[in-house]
Amino acid sequence: MTHSGRVLAAGLVTAGLVGLLVGDVVAGQISPAVGKRLRGRLIVSDAPLATGGQKVKAALKTINAAHKTTLTPSKKDGGVNYYAFHWTAFMRKKPRVSSLSLEFYKKEGKKKFASGMSANKGLQGVNPSLTILRGHTEISEDDGVTTGKTYKIKLVATIGSRDHLLAQTVVTFK
Repeated sequence: MTHSGRVLAAGLVTAGLVGLLVGDVVAGQISPAVGKRLRGRLIVSDAPLATGGQKVKAALKTINAAHKTTLTPSKKDGGVNYYAFHWTAFMRKKPRVSSLSLEFYKKEGKKKFASGMSANKGLQGVNPSLTILRGHTEISEDDGVTTGKTYKIKLVATIGSRDHLLAQTVVTFK
């Protein structure tokens, strides 16, 4: 199977209570060459990424322009802020497991992030041979994120007793 075929074969996965992950290179038009250049990055965006078959340099420019470093609440229910966002993980390596997690670590100080997780969204049914993974996640203050705080979001695979970082980004929840 080609790299594109492996990414296309992702299927559906649930992220916490809400989420849809599709490793769809054909519809998303993200080439493996672009994936290699963005390896290790988790791109947060308002909509699923699509580069429309652009050449690598143009695709990188489109993806970087779509990347959000600040999220605003998509709704407020009973005084609780909810944040909804799309993400694309350009993983450092194949996860080798079908269960991954999005982990949220709160910023403490200028450059330091907490050693303990503030929130976590589990992902089940992931194709373990993918290198590009897409999803949609909703998280609220009830899940452990705090409005006005900055978080490092990590996509992690746990193999045995070890965590393997696949991709990450930093986002502020406004």
